[in-house]
Amino acid sequence: MKVFVSGKPKVGKTTLVLELLDELRHKNVAGLIAPEIKDKKREGFFLQDIASKEKVLMASTKIRKNRVSKYGVDVKAIDRIVRKVSESVDKADIVVIDEIGKMEMKSKAFREFIDKVLNSEKNVIAVVHRNFVSLYKNKGIFFWLDRKNFEKIKEKILSLLR
Repeated sequence: MKVFVSGKPKVGKTTLVLELLDELRHKNVAGLIAPEIKDKKREGFFLQDIASKEKVLMASTKIRKNRVSKYGVDVKAIDRIVRKVSESVDKADIVVIDEIGKMEMKSKAFREFIDKVLNSEKNVIAVVHRNFVSLYKNKGIFFWLDRKNFEKIKEKILSLLR
C-alpha cells in the first residue's frame, strides 16, 4: 500500500506524520522526517532517520549553496542520512518519507531511495510537496490535507495500514 499526502504550507503534514508514527509505534517503521528549525521564524530543516533518531542539518538560511527559496541545501548531508535510512528499510513494515520535496530531490541518493521504496512491496506513507503531486498521485492512494480534514485523513490512513 502506497499512501501519499500533500497540502498547502502549514496545514500539518509533518504533524500528521508524527501522529501516525505515534499510532504505529507497535510496527517496525523506517524512513525520514524533516522537522523544522525555528527561532521565532523558520530557519531551516533537519532530516532525521526514524529508526536511529540520527539527524542532519538538511537546509538552513545560513547555507549559501544549492538554494531552494531562502534556504541553502546540504546535499551531502542528505546523501549520508539516506544511506543510514536504507539500512533499516529491509526490516521495516512501513516506510515513512517526510517529504518528497524540492530540497530532498536535490540529492541523487534520495531520488534513488524513493524509486527503490516505491517499487518495493513495502507499505509507504509519503508527504509530497505540492509541486510534485502530478508525479505521484497515480502511484497509490492520495490525500489532500487541510486543517478541516486532518483527523479524518489520519484515521483513513491508519485503517489502511491495520
